[in-house]
Amino acid sequence: ATFSVMQAKRQLGLVSAAALVIASMVGSGVFTTSGFLIADLHTPGRVLAVWLGGGVIAMLGAICYGALARQFPESGGEYVFLARTLHPAAGYVAGWVSLLIGFSAPLAAVSLAFGEYVKEWLDATPQLTGSGLLILFACLHGLHVRRGAWVQNAAVLVKLLLIAVLIGVASARL
Repeated sequence: ATFSVMQAKRQLGLVSAAALVIASMVGSGVFTTSGFLIADLHTPGRVLAVWLGGGVIAMLGAICYGALARQFPESGGEYVFLARTLHPAAGYVAGWVSLLIGFSAPLAAVSLAFGEYVKEWLDATPQLTGSGLLILFACLHGLHVRRGAWVQNAAVLVKLLLIAVLIGVASARL
């Protein structure tokens, strides 16, 4: 018996990959947590300093992961990086932490924020609306990756346009 190795077909391009990173960094961070930051830090300058510090830390992490990806050019991502550089148990634990906390918690927070934003228009609790949104997008991405990517790219474009509008309004008030 001969075994053939299936080659995975790459379905997302550079634009969709960049949009995914932008969405994970920008979305709720700008539109939801800004109010909490201003309430705690009291000045826009301090908020910008915290964002800058977080951006520097994220950039350093991306550089480290880029170096690791170059050293270990195989699928598996974080698990492979940690298992090969530290210990297989570190990769295993990191995988479970990412699944249970690193991916799930931000999705829950964003879906709840969405539910809060639209609760005046919809006759449903924010939890129900947010859960419905997660189910809708999970089905969309599960049924057709490219259509899901198109929706993701459009959502990121809207976010970036809203940020540009906010910057423009803020600049006009200076």
